[in-house]
Amino acid sequence: MKFHRGLILASALAIAGVAAAGTLVPLQLPADLLANGQRSCVGVSVGAGDVISGFCQSVANRPQYRSSYIYTFSADTWDSDGNLISETYCGQELTAGIYKTYTYQPGFDASSCVAPWTFFGKNDMLIGDYWYGYVTTASDGSFELVMNGHYGTIYKF
Repeated sequence: MKFHRGLILASALAIAGVAAAGTLVPLQLPADLLANGQRSCVGVSVGAGDVISGFCQSVANRPQYRSSYIYTFSADTWDSDGNLISETYCGQELTAGIYKTYTYQPGFDASSCVAPWTFFGKNDMLIGDYWYGYVTTASDGSFELVMNGHYGTIYKF
């Protein structure tokens, strides 16, 4: 009888989207992002050699203007342990109330310099006691890229 209860519980947890025990590894934040503002990163794809590609941002308030912010974006890569390999400043957004102005570095545009917040808000995976948003899986299935709030994380199996 205990076997059946355990099987039912395991089935219920699998259906509910509860992930099995694994290791969560945060993506290292680039040092060049503004240190005085909120910073976040997201890994969005996994390439050859398990190199993770993604984007980071920082946001800082412009105190001289009311409701005005500077968002700085970078295109970044990490290894499968979350260590930063490279960072490339790619653009920024100046926000003043409802007005937004985007500027991009040469070679970048809105499709290659993406704000990480476009990946926020999905909470479809329960790992331990916290909800994570699924982004993608490594081709060999050894890890997934997930988001917890504003923080990109590697979930290793």
